[in-house]
Amino acid sequence: MKEIIINGLYKSYGENHVLRGFNATIPLGKITCIMGPSGYGKTTLLNILMGLEKADSGQITGLPNIKSAVFQEDRLCEDFNAIANIRFICKNNACLEDTQAHLTAVGLTDEDISRPVRELSGGMKRRVAIVRAVLARADIIFLDEPFKGLDTETKLLVINYLKKETTDKTVIMVTHSLEEVKAIGGSLLDMTNYNTDEKAINKRNEIK
Repeated sequence: MKEIIINGLYKSYGENHVLRGFNATIPLGKITCIMGPSGYGKTTLLNILMGLEKADSGQITGLPNIKSAVFQEDRLCEDFNAIANIRFICKNNACLEDTQAHLTAVGLTDEDISRPVRELSGGMKRRVAIVRAVLARADIIFLDEPFKGLDTETKLLVINYLKKETTDKTVIMVTHSLEEVKAIGGSLLDMTNYNTDEKAINKRNEIK
């Protein structure tokens, strides 16, 4: 199977119907960007795909088993430095050997890398979390607003890093920025293009 198929997904929190009959097809080996206003179920959808929440009903097929993620929170071990945080997920010596090079590639200096992450800025922590997700070498990577807190120059550096390191990988990214979708070269899954009062219809447009 070359795609993830989401069919008739429902998810409610009490009276709040976040997803109602949601349908989508997500290609494998490519970057898909999810956009939509707050409350339209972007993070809920990601959490269901990651297996962190259960849908009330519906079916998902074709989803790879080995997953990594960058959450809205960085979820780092604050007392450890950047390299130590990443080594927790390393499965082989190649990962250990590559760690410093990857952190340098996203603009972190040797001094940054050696400090406990609690001493790093929000943007630096974000980059550590991104490198950790990449080096996990998962079959699918979930990114929930990964560029939050990055200035324009650093964001472009990190986008180029992700494009290089996720070639032929399945990446699902939540963003509020069409410019980020264009920069990373992903296809768009727009959550505003379906009606939650009827059968959900999801429109995906290739961004040129």
